[in-house]
Amino acid sequence: EMRCTIPRLPAGFTAQTGNVSVFVGGSRRIHGNFSVEFYPVWTVLDPSSATAEGCTELTSPCPAGKGTLVMDAAGLDQQQVYKCSFRGTATLESAYAQPFSPTQLSCGIPAITAAEVVTVTVEDGA
Repeated sequence: EMRCTIPRLPAGFTAQTGNVSVFVGGSRRIHGNFSVEFYPVWTVLDPSSATAEGCTELTSPCPAGKGTLVMDAAGLDQQQVYKCSFRGTATLESAYAQPFSPTQLSCGIPAITAAEVVTVTVEDGA
């Protein structure tokens, strides 16, 4: 049995499937068909709270541009469309979102009926 540590995908790279080569002594390659799949992942939400009306400020009506949250991420494909799901007692989805860089994505915050903690996930929008 051989175990290899999967490296972190370099910043700016799109998540993808990659081939793995195994070398013995730095020069002799072990033949085989090995691959690893990298998935995009978000790491930071900004802001991390919002009103039940789907706004990041405590004003009504919600000021322009304050109904979204930004996610710092890794491995996003700028040509791919994603969707953000907000899961609490109900699952709400924001409009489809396209990354504005390989490391950032913005999602619209949906309105909910009662204050609660929700889990935010990003999924393939296809």
